[in-house]
Amino acid sequence: TGLIDYSHLRSLPYLWEITEQYFGNVEALIDPHSRPAVSLTYRQVYQHIRQFAAGMQTLLSPSSRLPQNPPIVALFADNSWQWLVADQGIMLAGAADAVRSATADQDELLYILEHSQSSGLVVENAKTLDRLGDRIWTLPVEWVVLLSNEQPDLPGRPSHVQLLTFDQLLERGNQQPLQSVNTTPDTLATLIYTSGTTGQPKGVMLSHANLIYQLVALTAVIQPLVGDRTLSILPTWHSFGRVGEYYTLSQGCTQ
Repeated sequence: TGLIDYSHLRSLPYLWEITEQYFGNVEALIDPHSRPAVSLTYRQVYQHIRQFAAGMQTLLSPSSRLPQNPPIVALFADNSWQWLVADQGIMLAGAADAVRSATADQDELLYILEHSQSSGLVVENAKTLDRLGDRIWTLPVEWVVLLSNEQPDLPGRPSHVQLLTFDQLLERGNQQPLQSVNTTPDTLATLIYTSGTTGQPKGVMLSHANLIYQLVALTAVIQPLVGDRTLSILPTWHSFGRVGEYYTLSQGCTQ
């Protein structure tokens, strides 16, 4: 079929090294909602992911980057090209993410932040961070990264909590080499919380092997061609929408 086989991957974010090799100059992501609109090739996406990961490694405690017990980073944001860079950058840095929509209820987001024991928070914008309120500063959050480039005034933020914009984190990652991490297929990749309709949300633990399996299995269902254009409508943090994006991008589509 000409499709790439990913069954050998040990961790999900290494698929971007392969896509850069095969599809480097192919358009990967088109985000017409950005101002200005954004178009990124596979080579540019991989570069951003590496920069984000290297920057994130300056925020994560080195002693916490253990394959069997990766640090958790909360990622509260909705569909954008920055979301994919953050999601894959977090994993490439040696951490796992706890994902949820930026528009979820304040109490739910604070519950997930606390329950997941996240050491840091990546959040869509200043509005979302403001909506979380001062309760966030009572949790053991060591740093916050905005996926926007706003510089919010946060009078309640403790002095020890670092606050960085998306570009600041990329620049920090540009200043230091990416450290390799001993991620295995069984390492936790992400926590996806249930809707919580029957009680408090429960964090579903998905390993890298869980996600890589979908890249292999979906070849039996869809055989896309390089450059095929795909439209993402489901929330990117939703398990089905997320796996669909990973798969079509792994085969060189333009999303």
